[in-house]
Parts: sequence; structure tokens; C-alpha cells
Amino acid sequence: MSQPLDIKTFPLRGSRLIEASAGTGKTYTIALLYVRLVLDHGGDNAFGRQLVPPEILVVTFTEAASQELSDRIRTQLAQAARAFADPAFRDTVDAPLKALIADYDESGHAACALALQRAAEWMDEAAVSTIHSWCYRMLREHAFDSRHLFTQELVTNQDELLLEVVEDYWRQHFYGLEESVARVVNQHLASPASLLASIRGMLSASGGTALYADEPLPAAGVPSGGLASWVNQRRAALDTVRASWLADKTAIEQLLRERWADLDGRTHGKPDDVLAAIGEWTSTGDDDVPKKLLAMQSGKFAIKKTAKNPQQPVHAVFDAIAQLAAFPDEDLHKQLAMLKWQAAQAIRQELERRLERRAELGFNDMLLRLQQALHSDSGARLAEAIRQQFPVALVDEFQDTDPVQYGIFTAIYNVSSNDENTAFVMIGDPKQAIYAFRGADIYTYLKARKATEGR
Repeated sequence: MSQPLDIKTFPLRGSRLIEASAGTGKTYTIALLYVRLVLDHGGDNAFGRQLVPPEILVVTFTEAASQELSDRIRTQLAQAARAFADPAFRDTVDAPLKALIADYDESGHAACALALQRAAEWMDEAAVSTIHSWCYRMLREHAFDSRHLFTQELVTNQDELLLEVVEDYWRQHFYGLEESVARVVNQHLASPASLLASIRGMLSASGGTALYADEPLPAAGVPSGGLASWVNQRRAALDTVRASWLADKTAIEQLLRERWADLDGRTHGKPDDVLAAIGEWTSTGDDDVPKKLLAMQSGKFAIKKTAKNPQQPVHAVFDAIAQLAAFPDEDLHKQLAMLKWQAAQAIRQELERRLERRAELGFNDMLLRLQQALHSDSGARLAEAIRQQFPVALVDEFQDTDPVQYGIFTAIYNVSSNDENTAFVMIGDPKQAIYAFRGADIYTYLKARKATEGR
């Protein structure tokens, strides 16, 4: 259920979503929620106990943003502490903070000020970071449950190793292709570098599903198997055209010469040149079809009707050409998509193996390793350990959370069951969502809970 946000009464238990557009005070909201968590403010909407900065996870998506957010939270804590301690200063603060302070009896103000001041001084140890940095920390601190090496070097640039893996994959899977299949691959993926460019965005997908025309693509298999099938079927259609043309070449050429003047306004060239090119093609076995040939198909071989020739020319070769021209390019695109998806999965797995052998870790690997650990045999124990360490998580810019990142939070904070022993607060602008399909799932879930949702 959608509700206007009241920072003072916003529930700090369970899974919550705050929709906040740019310029609406997201950072201020996060900082004031932080104050509430330190004070355990809110009665029935409170978390249930006072928290300290190392227990409150705040995640955003750049180092600069995390530093700014940490500074703003520290400032808000210090300001709130002073407001509790100094009635004169209290009159100068914003209305939401005044309203929060008004919920406390004067006799308790000194204790609140002390808790807030200690939290402000403790911010150097606060868990305010990017998701990548936090995942790296979790892998190291929970090395046994995550099955992560204690010492792994963080590699910020994997391009050289990644290209090496792609080149090895290219040699293994593409060098032995049949010539006609290799030619199609080369038309769309000219080199290992172009393959890498086309799949780079897929390399972070672990255990995910790729869809083509709303149908899932298999993540494993012979990458060029479907493509070879498509090429062979198209070649059969080509052979039918060749056989039909060669079987009655003289009659076909005579028919076309007689009607050449009646072709529509398109430029078809001189009949001798066009027919010579088609004749050469029929004898070479080349898969590259002359464009003029494809224009000579039933229903599209547009010849103007005249009093002398009121009918379109009829011949089996034109029907064969029509079948060739109608050969589904969509199937080709699907096979290429499948080839890329399967290549991405194999390359990602091989990259992980090589990084592990070298005791190295990349940015995407941190997320994938933690996601995999959370879904392993020890995943429940790992999730519980992280929940104990960080019972509350505030995720800023949540619209930029990809499926892997969302899967990590879902596993830890039991989002689907709305676990009220923890607090998982998502703050973002759905209008700027990159991964709209994932966001839609969240909104559907939240709207289904009609009693206590806050936005």
C-alpha cells in the first residue's frame, strides 16, 4: 500500500520501500532514520533496541556517495545530540527533528544526547560503504562460511586476463567450425574482442536466466549447435533455388528478359548483368545470395500489368526464392543470442577458476562469490551471521540494484517473508530504475501487504 512518508513513524522492522525522486531529501531521510535507530525511537514502529553505527549497514553505489552519506549522518547525529542537550539550539533545527525530540520526556534528553554523541564519534567504524566494498569485507570476515580464501588480492582491472580467457574460448569453440557456420559467426562476431564487447554485460549474471522473446535461453550446451542447424536449413533452401534455376535456366532467363521492361520503378540493372551474376552464383555454391535474386520471389517480383501481359510470371523457381527470402532471420538472431549467453556463462566460470588459482578477486567476483556462498550448503548459517552483525540495512539508490545484488540482500534479510527481526529499507527512485523487471517484483510484493507498508 502506498503512503506518504512520515519519517517519525516510518516502521523500522521488516522490508520497507521508500520511493524518493532526486531532490526530495533522500540523504536527509536516511540520516534521520539513522538517528531513530540509534535512539530506538518509534514505539511500535521502532526496531526494538538501540543500535550503534557498526550494526547499521548503509549501502550506496559509489565511493564518493558513501563518503558524503557518512559525513551527513555524522553531522545529523551531532546536531541531534546538541538539540537534545541545548533547548536554545533545539529551536533552530528542522521540524522533523523537533517532532522526534518532542516524543521524549525532558528527563530523558541527556541520555539521548549522550547516545547520539557517542554514535557520532563512532562513525569512523560505521558500515557505510559501496556494495562491492561490503561484499569484500563479508567474504574476508566470514571466510569459512563463504569458502573464501583468507588472502586474495583485489584486482581492479581484469581486462587483460578476461581477454585471455575469451581468446582461449574462441580457439576452443570457433576454430573448428564448418566454413559456412564460421562465415555467419564472423559476420556478427569478427574477433574475440568483439565477442567480449557483446557479452561483457552478461558476465555478472550468476545463476540468472536470459530471455529471448520471453523464452529462457539454456546456459550450457554446444554454443554453435543451434547456429549450425540454422545454417544447414538455410543451405537446403539455397540448394532448392539453385537446382530449380539450373533445371530450367534457359526458360527462366527468357521469361525474365521478356518481362524486364515491365518491372516496377525500382532499379534492377541491365538484364545481361543481373542474369550473369545469378548464373555465376548458381554454379559456385556460395551462401551469399545476390540481392537481385531475392527480388524475384512470388508476390514481390513486381511486374506492371499490361494489356499484353496481364499476369505475374509463374515458375517453381520464384516459389523457391520466396521460401528462401522468408527464411526466418529471427531464428538466426535467437541462435546468436544463445551463442553469446552460453559463451558468457562459460567464460565467467573459467575466469573465476583462473582468478582463484591466482588468489585474485575482481569487483564483480565479490558479489558473485557472496551470492553463491549464500545459496550454498552453509548459506543459511552465513546469512544468520551477517544478520546478527548487521540487523539493519539501508540501501540508497536502490533502483540501481541489479539481480545479483538484490539476491544477496534477499537471502540475508528474508525479504520474501518480511522478517521483522531485522530491518531492510530500500530507498530509490523507481522512475530511474535500470532493472525494472526486478523492481516490479518488489512493488508487487509490497503492495500485497496492505497493513503496514511505508513509502
